[in-house]
Amino acid sequence: MIAIDRISMWLGYLAAVLLLLTGIFLTWEVLGRYVFNAPTKWASELSELCLLWGVFLGLGRTVQLRENITIEVVYDRLRPGA
Repeated sequence: MIAIDRISMWLGYLAAVLLLLTGIFLTWEVLGRYVFNAPTKWASELSELCLLWGVFLGLGRTVQLRENITIEVVYDRLRPGA
C-alpha cells in the first residue's frame, strides 16, 4: 500500500470519528436547550468545527474509493471517455 493511501485511510477514520462527535455534540445541545433549559455555548461551536474538519479530511478517502456523488443525468449522457 502506498503511503498516500494509508494517510487517506487514516484520515477517513478520523473524519468518521469527527462526524460521530458532531452528532453527539448536537444531541447534547438539543437536550440541554429543550429538555434541561440550559443551552451550552461550546457544543454548537465544537460541532461546527468537527463537521467542517470531518468533511475536508474525509474527502481524500471518498475520492480514493470513488464514492463521490455524481450527477447521473449529465454523466449518463456523456460519451465514453468524456
